[in-house]
Order: sequence, then C-alpha cells, then structure tokens
Amino acid sequence: MNILPTSQIKWLQFIIAGVMFCFAVLACRLVYVQYFQHEYYKNLCDNNVSRTEFYAPRRGAIKDVKGNLLAITRDVRNIVINPKLLHQVDPQARSAFLTLLSSLTSVDREELVRKSCFYRPVWGGTWTPWTNENGFPKLSKEGLPIYVRSTNGIPNTNLCAVCVNDSQGQVHTPEGEPVYAQLNSKYQIITNQYVRICRNVPLENWQHLRSEIAKFPITNWPGYDKTTAPNYRALRTSVVSGEPDYRREYPNGKFMSHVLGYTKAMELKVNDNKSVQLIEGADGVERFLNDQLLGSMGWREKTIRRDGSEITSHRGHNFDASDGLTVVLTLDSAIQQIVEEELEKTMEEYHPLTVSCVVAEVKTGRILAYAITPDYDPNHPSLFPAETWRNRIIADLIEPGSTFKVVSLCAALNEEKYTLNTPINCSTWNAEWGKRPRESNHGDLGVLTLEGILIKSSNVGFGKLGWMLTPTVENKYIRNFGYRALTGIMLPGERSGIRDAIQPTKDKLSISRVPIGQGIAVSQLQTTMAIGAVANLGMLMRPVILDRIEDSKGNICKEEFPQPVRRVISEKAARDAIKAMRSVTLGDTDMRGTGYRADLTYHSVGGKTGTAQKAGAGGVGYLPGKYYASFVGFFPTEDPAIVMSVMVDEPKTGSTYGGVAPALAFHEIGERVARYLDIPPDKIKVAVGKVR
Repeated sequence: MNILPTSQIKWLQFIIAGVMFCFAVLACRLVYVQYFQHEYYKNLCDNNVSRTEFYAPRRGAIKDVKGNLLAITRDVRNIVINPKLLHQVDPQARSAFLTLLSSLTSVDREELVRKSCFYRPVWGGTWTPWTNENGFPKLSKEGLPIYVRSTNGIPNTNLCAVCVNDSQGQVHTPEGEPVYAQLNSKYQIITNQYVRICRNVPLENWQHLRSEIAKFPITNWPGYDKTTAPNYRALRTSVVSGEPDYRREYPNGKFMSHVLGYTKAMELKVNDNKSVQLIEGADGVERFLNDQLLGSMGWREKTIRRDGSEITSHRGHNFDASDGLTVVLTLDSAIQQIVEEELEKTMEEYHPLTVSCVVAEVKTGRILAYAITPDYDPNHPSLFPAETWRNRIIADLIEPGSTFKVVSLCAALNEEKYTLNTPINCSTWNAEWGKRPRESNHGDLGVLTLEGILIKSSNVGFGKLGWMLTPTVENKYIRNFGYRALTGIMLPGERSGIRDAIQPTKDKLSISRVPIGQGIAVSQLQTTMAIGAVANLGMLMRPVILDRIEDSKGNICKEEFPQPVRRVISEKAARDAIKAMRSVTLGDTDMRGTGYRADLTYHSVGGKTGTAQKAGAGGVGYLPGKYYASFVGFFPTEDPAIVMSVMVDEPKTGSTYGGVAPALAFHEIGERVARYLDIPPDKIKVAVGKVR
C-alpha cells in the first residue's frame, strides 16, 4: 500500500479546501441572487423579453335614419421606432436610415434624431445635483452624477436623471433647455424602446414606407459583420413598426355638424413608456353617446427576441378590442340637405349673424332636421371660429318675442273663461299695471277678439290677458309647456331657466311683459316643442334624436320610442288654438295675419311670428336696432305632421320682422319637405287659381 508523502497530502487538502471555499462563495452568491435579488432580475428579464400590447377599439359609426353614413372610423397607422435597436448599428448606418425615414414620413430629420435617442429624455424646470449628507454627489449605476428636478426649491427625488453630453458639451433642446436622461428606481438609465414619430398615416402610405425600408442596404457599413448582422437586419424588419390605429372622419364635411359634434384624441397611459390613443367625443352626439360609440380596449401579452420580433409560441393572454356600437339617428339626410340649402339662401339674402332651424314630427317628437348656419367642419373644427361650434338651438336662451303669445292664448282657452270670440279692447290700459306696451305698428288696434289679438300680434291685448289670467295661471302653463325645464334631447350643452317667469312681488311689470315674450329667456328647441304640443292636440312630446343603437351585426341593442311628457291643454283648447294659429298665416282675408308669407301652396300652415329685441349685457336693457326674428309653425293644420321653427339672428337687410325672412324660409323648406314626405294636401286648388 502506497502512502502519499506528507507534503502531497497537505497540497491535496489545500486544493480541496480551495474548491470547497469557491463552492461556498458561489452558493452564497446564488442565494443572494435567487432570494434577495430575485425581483430585480425577474423584472429586468421581463422588460427585455416580455411585452404587453394594448389595442384601441374601433369607434362606432353614426348613421341617419335611412342608413346613410354620417361619421366613420378609418384604419390608419402610427409610425413607431425602437431607438434601442437603432443604436445597435454604427453611426453611419443610423444616420442614413434616419435620412430615409425622414423623407418617407415628412418628419424633420433633426426632430427624428432627437426622438431616436436610446435614453428617455427629460427637460424643463430646474435641475440640481443630488448629494448625500456629506456633500458628495450620488452616482447612477453607470457611475454618472445624478440630478434631481427642484420644485419651488424643494428637490424631487422621485424624478432622477443624468446629464446628456456629446462632443460639444451638454445637449440642449431647440428651445435651449438642457437635456437629461431619466433614471429608473434602481438609478439606471432607462433605455428608450418606443417612440411614436407620426400619427394617422393612411394604410397605402404605410405600405409604401414599409416597402422602401425593406430595400435599405445593410451590408456595406463599417460595423457590419457576422455577429452584428442581426442588428442590421432589424433595420428592415423591427426598428420601424406601424401601430394600428383609427381616425374619425365625417365624409360629408360640414353636413349636420352641430348634431354630430366632433372628436378629440385622448392619450391613455398604459405603462411607463406607452400610451394608447382613444377617440373621445368632444361635442354633439359624439360626446353624449361616447360610452356607446367608444368600445373597450384590447390587450395581448407577447415575448420578443433580441431583434424585436415576436416568439409566437410564447404568446400569453390575448383579449380582442371590442368595437363601439353603431348609432342611428332620427334625422333624415334629405330633409337636412333641404334645410341647410335654404338657410344658406337666407344668409346670402339677409346677411344675419346666424340662422337656425329645427324640423320635427308632431306626433312623435322625432327630430328630422337640425341645422345652424354658419357651421363648421368636424374633420377640422380648429380651423373655424369657436363661435361656429356653439349649438345655439339648445344653448342660447333668448327672449322669444311674439311666438310666446301662443302660451297665453292656450292658457286662456284651456281655463274655459275665454273663447276665440272674447273681445279685448286694445285701446285702453290701466295705469296701475305699469307702462303700456307698444304695438309693433305703433298704432291703435282698437277692439279685437282673442283670435284677433293673435292674428295681429297685439302687445296691448296680450299684456291685458296676462293680468286677466293672473300670474299663478300664467306660470303654471309656462311650466307645463316645458319652458322651465330641459327638453331632454340627447345633445350636450342644453340650458334652461328654472324660476317662475312672472314674479309680481319683485317685478309687477312682468305680469304684462312675459305674456308678450319679454322678460323671459327660452331656447329655440323649447319653443319648437311647445308649439308642437299645440299641434299634437295638447300633448307635449320629448324631442327624440336617437332612433336606435346597433352592434356590428345589426342587432338592435337599444331603441328609442316616442315619449309623451304631459298633457298641457285639452284637445278642445288645442283645436281652437290651431284654428287661431291658422288665421295668422292667412293672407287673402280682410284681417291678414303677420305670418301669411309662411303658408304653403297645397298645405295649410298654422304658426306664429316673433320679433324680439336683443337684451343687453347681463340682461339689462335692449340693444338698439338688433333683433331676433323667428317663425314657428306646423302643417297641415287638418292633421299636423310637421312642426318647424326658423330663427334669424340680426337680419341686416330687408325687414327685421319674423313675418319676413323666417316666414319665407319656413315656406321654402315646408314646400320641399311636404313633397319629399308625400304629405297629403289639405287645400283645394280651384279653377281661378286661388287656394282655400
């Protein structure tokens, strides 16, 4: 048996001890990494290979009642680059690639260079070195001094960065702000792997860009070899990507703009360096029904290779985005076109500030047309004055003028104390009632019947009627007709007064002024629906602008039906009021009404003219020479089908009375709408050419 020399045994023991020591150190290191540093390395690995992509939903379409598209969503691409991959090639290749990308995207090359930096840049504010308690600077993992942004002199240690320098010193933005590279919570420079350089690129442009990038030369660069070849191939495949997105479009331009509204881009941040752009409604139906149109976001977990391509076999959870629903409106594009054309003619002839019109079905309250001129293009709303965005039909509260006299007439008839033949002396006035109202013709109308004071629109007659009915009765009918509450139309921005219009203890003059349409502010839509209630034999309807909501397969998710609000007057009182309002539009009688220009050829019209002075700032006094002219009416009077209002704001040429510009516009629109809807006529054409 051979026994090793003592010296060899000692060497062997030393070697074994050394090996055991190394294993012990390695074991300690493994314990430290696996236990104490587990989360750090796990996050580092996940950040390098794992991604969660989020997808915006397609916004639902908007259609008219006949199925014509009013608002659509088109597929586009957002061009995104990966600066981390871009900086893995040599500077010459990187510079040539950015030059090509600039020419294809029309993005300034200097801006591309600035956006393609491998770090996450931050600038602005006051940055100061971060020091410890001994005054020594704190360093990042890369050994660079850390800077923190100060707010009101207080350092914000949650936002740390290091200086970015080049051969000429610290890098600055074009505005002269020093640039810093942001650090993470471990004080490491955050590498930039996602930068969006342009948005809303049409699909055909994106396909051209991708084909040109695929031709980029990759082998004739100083840094190219077998080991770096994947980095250069990534220039063609992975550095630039097209992020699927959507763009909202209105194919008809300005058409129906105040109903549709417009949209804006909303950035939803989903992680530290990524965000998803959603299309959010900013006005009109787009805003009111935003939740239904928006849809829900989708997302997908994926694993990527070093070059940025996806390992599809390691794909995780995948949830498709849910597209928004389709909204179908009650509006008819053909009627809307008629209205917008006639309003443009009124603008050209009378040069007012604005003209607006609402057309609705009497029995259902369904809105068929809704237009305001001037309008704007919802594709580019910022190119138009902000005043053109305003939905004046529901947002502007103005004195209605004589169209409001219908409320007092209906109140008198419904109270059954007066009839259409009740005489009212328009020549006398009680001094205790305050100042006597002035007639529009500045004359004395003498004794008229209740129907007569409506035909001639007598201010004195209706001022007296206000005192005869009492403030309590007047206020009741004003509320019942819907003037002190929102109509409930599915559009944002609607306004309404809420207090009693007549308050005799505060303003005795309001007893005689509110019945003639002064001292009360209402919206055009409120007046339209109130007159519609008379035509509907006393039943007030809620205005309906939504017909139904459908999913992508055409299944109906929600459907709107006619919604009666309340009965405001009896059928008998309504029929008498209709008779009186028909007399307002008759022009071939001894007592010609103020609205005779609105009458149609084959359909009888009932309505009321209105001429209201514009109130001064803060509702104090009136502006001299400035008027709202209006006409609101319905046809045919035998069986009313359509109610319509036309409002002209400050007509500059011709007459300022409601019986001229608004009545003529009502006539032209009514003639065309009656033909389009094939409404049976209720007039008889006789041989001599007269209509009765």
